[in-house]
Amino acid sequence: MKKGEIVAIEGNVARVKECTGAITMKLQIPEHVPKNIKKGTKVAFETFSDSTGVILAVLEA
Repeated sequence: MKKGEIVAIEGNVARVKECTGAITMKLQIPEHVPKNIKKGTKVAFETFSDSTGVILAVLEA
């Protein structure tokens, strides 16, 4: 699991800036994640070797 900050949202996917400074590929935003997330929101996420990934939780309200 990784931590980062949303830098872009497009529909039900987002790109996240990792703590290392790297920008992720598009990560799926599942239904349980609040719809009011926006650029700058801190999130927990996971990426996989097949170039997919998912946002797991919002780390701030």
